[in-house]
Amino acid sequence: MTKPKQAEPEDKSTAFVKTRKAYVRTHKLSVTKAKEPPIRTEVKEPLTEQHRKEIRELITEWVNTSLLAKKTLNHGTAYSRLYEDGLERKVNGIEQIEETEFETCRAFIRQRIRIIEAGDYDGLTRKKSDWATTRIKAIQSACRTNGISDEKRKAYMLVRWNVDSLLLMSDDQLEECRRYAVSKPPPKWEIPKVEIIGTQPQREKALSLWLDEQEAKAKAKGEPFDRQDVIFPGGKSAALAELARTNRTLFATDDGQPMDMDTFGKFLGKAKLCKFHSGKPRKT
Repeated sequence: MTKPKQAEPEDKSTAFVKTRKAYVRTHKLSVTKAKEPPIRTEVKEPLTEQHRKEIRELITEWVNTSLLAKKTLNHGTAYSRLYEDGLERKVNGIEQIEETEFETCRAFIRQRIRIIEAGDYDGLTRKKSDWATTRIKAIQSACRTNGISDEKRKAYMLVRWNVDSLLLMSDDQLEECRRYAVSKPPPKWEIPKVEIIGTQPQREKALSLWLDEQEAKAKAKGEPFDRQDVIFPGGKSAALAELARTNRTLFATDDGQPMDMDTFGKFLGKAKLCKFHSGKPRKT
């Protein structure tokens, strides 16, 4: 009996085909745009070196402000806008600007910066290191121009924002105060009659805020603090000196000195917020 033929196994071998790789060599080509010829060929009184420096610094501030607001603006574009929009295409280079056009340039750049700041993109103004200083100077300048004394301004601030120092204001309060100070017609900084608060309640409110700060500092150091029985280093005189420094309108005389101790003692007696003791802090 003949055996059946077994099927031959399939050929599972793989065929590889070699191909020749091709390489392409490239050369980097740089194209440089030719500088445009000067539009203004004759400059009678060019900018002084100091004014050129100031324009460069303002351009840099404009660019940095734009970048903080996440807007694309480089130095070249900023200069182009100054030449085209600020100076109506009379020049295409800083060396062509006349000295008489300096104020126009400065006003144009500052206006562009203010436009960006007005948008307050994601707290842009808070990111600028000189933001608070600029606002404080603007408020003080506006008050001097309109004949508003520091005492009158502080009294208004205390009622409206619960602080009598521009340095203690939050960013939002400072910006709100600046807008009020420069508004038209000039504000009178008068406290509405419905908002007038007696001196005693105002002092108690200021004292309460000050005690909050003292308590927070004590907790940060792990020290005990009892609002109802405060033992302050140096006693009442040291507490009064600190309150007079931070709340001059309420706890200081016209010349900036702390009020007399008798008046301060009577105030504390009526306040009932806490008891101040003289001398060293008690041991715990």
